[in-house]
Amino acid sequence: FTDVPGRVAKQLLQLAQRFGTQEGGALRVTHDLTQEEIAQLVGASRETVNKALADFAHRGWIRLEGK
Repeated sequence: FTDVPGRVAKQLLQLAQRFGTQEGGALRVTHDLTQEEIAQLVGASRETVNKALADFAHRGWIRLEGK
């Protein structure tokens, strides 16, 4: 996972393992991290993390809710 989308995906998987709960056929991950904080965790800019998350959502891999 050397590229930013890969690092973001890895971080999301770690969040899912720690905070994920099953809801029907989906896994809900409730957390208080901002995109800026996720960016700091993966060593990227907030803008790049935002693009990765938007791409994941467009592909149907995740659904973004909240703030």
